[in-house]
Amino acid sequence: MKIKIKKENLERLLSKVYPILPGKSAMPALTNVLLEAKGKEISISATDLETAITSIDKIEVEAEGSIALNGKDFYGMVRELPNKDIEISVDNLSAKITCEKIKFNIQGMDKSDFPNLLSVKKQRKVTLPFEVLQKGVEKTLFAASTGEISSIISGALFDLQQEEFRIIATDGHRMAIYKNKIKLGNIMRFVISPKVWKEVANFSSGVDIYFNENTVGLFSEDTVIVSRIMEGEFPPYEAVIPKHNDKTLTVSKEELNSAVKRALVVAPDISHLLKFKLSNESVTIEANSERGEVKEEIPCKYKGDSMEIGYNGNYVLSVINKLGTENVKFLLKDPEAAALIVPDIPKKEEKEEELVYLLMPIKLI
Repeated sequence: MKIKIKKENLERLLSKVYPILPGKSAMPALTNVLLEAKGKEISISATDLETAITSIDKIEVEAEGSIALNGKDFYGMVRELPNKDIEISVDNLSAKITCEKIKFNIQGMDKSDFPNLLSVKKQRKVTLPFEVLQKGVEKTLFAASTGEISSIISGALFDLQQEEFRIIATDGHRMAIYKNKIKLGNIMRFVISPKVWKEVANFSSGVDIYFNENTVGLFSEDTVIVSRIMEGEFPPYEAVIPKHNDKTLTVSKEELNSAVKRALVVAPDISHLLKFKLSNESVTIEANSERGEVKEEIPCKYKGDSMEIGYNGNYVLSVINKLGTENVKFLLKDPEAAALIVPDIPKKEEKEEELVYLLMPIKLI
């Protein structure tokens, strides 16, 4: 193999696949990235056996070939090189990397010793604008569980309905639902690892999504991600969405954000409990712990009986900061029922997409 590539392009390719490399592995081969040069393209791949990512670019290929190199060493080396052309030539599983007067030699591994990359049959397919997929991920993934990585709620549900596209994530305390009225014509629900969703940000063009019973593949012009579908039953999210929240709180997102941040300074370390006292024209936010106490009143519009309700302040911030509107709307029922939090959008301005957050309260003693 012999190729020439710009340093910034090689670094970009490696940055896409590097996050999938396991920190430690009983299989040394999993710490490698696979370089393949063929035709006028170079592809760099990495896998953890559950997910495989390949990044692709057009380059000068003088001689075709392949080699697997230690991902950490190779990426670290490339990042420290000047922004000049890099030449890579391979002879007897030794890669010679040259950039101006800098020369590296790295021992590699044969492609046959690199783990087989996951593949997906290109039979069932949907196509999404990458802006829609990226926005859906950005608005929901934060709510996925960060606990046991094998848990089904550590991933996000990709729900294809006949009339719309949905992404749902939850950790049992919060739930985020993004909907877009794109008619996809296929019906399937599957849960994808958070590793996959985080890599969606690397897409720069329309995304073709192929899926079968156990595997899903996301294909764009320069990135391919193939992953096993997570096993298990995702919580029945539609069943837990409140249907009769008849009390409405509308408040400035900026004022609420600032007040919650101030209250969190003295909130309990574990629960981050804040008390919200609701009345017709104001909401009072209170917090207290052994460090002190705080009480702040901010204006609002509230329709319903006066009520006190507790929330984890960090969860409140995580939700409202995903809303792109000046005001935030809470749809409430009682102190023990989940709140629906939505952007405050006039009906005449409603778009083809919908964003809904569900937040569980903390019982006040």
